[in-house]
Amino acid sequence: IKNSSELICHTFKHSPVFRVGGDEFVAILRNSDYEERHELLEKFRSGVRKMQADDIPELNRVSVASGMADYDEIENDDIDTLFKKADERMYENKHLMKAGRA
Repeated sequence: IKNSSELICHTFKHSPVFRVGGDEFVAILRNSDYEERHELLEKFRSGVRKMQADDIPELNRVSVASGMADYDEIENDDIDTLFKKADERMYENKHLMKAGRA
């Protein structure tokens, strides 16, 4: 969890990051992080892949599925709807990771 949170905080360094569950984190992207959100998400996923390499000590390896959702006044009635969308995308990413395609 520590290594994962460091990677999250380092990648999204201009935005607040919150631990919302045992191993669940949320980054509320703002300013340049929001503007570069797609690039940062790919950078984050690349960082996760690097931290899964065989040359990384097993205790330092991470496995992180991620999902992102943009707030839209029309689509999102409330914060729960937004979290649900991000959660669905996280599970899609997790499925791709297990299939070896992410």
